[in-house]
Amino acid sequence: MLIKEMEETLEGLYTNHITMAIIEMIVVFAIFAIFARQPKLVPSRVQNIFEAYIDFTKNMIEENMGKKGMKYFPL
Repeated sequence: MLIKEMEETLEGLYTNHITMAIIEMIVVFAIFAIFARQPKLVPSRVQNIFEAYIDFTKNMIEENMGKKGMKYFPL
C-alpha cells in the first residue's frame, strides 16, 4: 500500500524538463572534457566561449547564493 502511494506521489515529478537538463549536463561535461585536454596559453575561440560560460555560471551563483555558494561550484 505504501509503495503504491509513493508511486502516485512521484508520478508527476519526472518531466521532460528534467530529461533535457540531464542531457544538457552530459553534453556540456563531454565538451568540457574534450577541450580541457589541451589548454593553450593563448586561448582559442572555443576556449574563450567556455571561459565566458564558467564566468557566467560563477556570477549567477555569487548573485543568488553569495560567496558561500562557491563551495558548491569549486574552480
